[in-house]
Amino acid sequence: MKAVWSPMDAGGEWSLMESEGSLMEAVWGLVEAEWSLMESEGSVMEAKCSLVEAEWSQMESEGSLMEAECSLVEATWCLVEAEWSLVEAELRLVEAEWCLVEAEWCLVEAEWSLMKAVWSPMEAEWSLVVSGGCVEPSKGCLETSE
Repeated sequence: MKAVWSPMDAGGEWSLMESEGSLMEAVWGLVEAEWSLMESEGSVMEAKCSLVEAEWSQMESEGSLMEAECSLVEATWCLVEAEWSLVEAELRLVEAEWCLVEAEWCLVEAEWSLMKAVWSPMEAEWSLVVSGGCVEPSKGCLETSE
């Protein structure tokens, strides 16, 4: 038997071709949707990478800030030590000044003792003169008139 082509067959083929075309369009739409999804996923990954980079940068900044704070604490400690050394030096200066005052007082007392030592014989001589006694017997004594 020989196959005979009929116009009905042509309509069926056309319908099949239209269905295949619609199917191809649907497949193409699916490919485009998958491509768009992949692009979106890529954008999401890029955003996540940017977020990770930003967090890393923030951590580095916080680390730098902590280092700066540590340097500030060290500098403050050095300043406190320097101020303490200054206070100690001022205390030693006050102690030295006090020693100087004490030494000057000892000098004043020594001068006073020296003046008393010089004054006592003169006072004794004057008492003798006033009482009519003899100051230097070899030179003769002063006569007192009564």
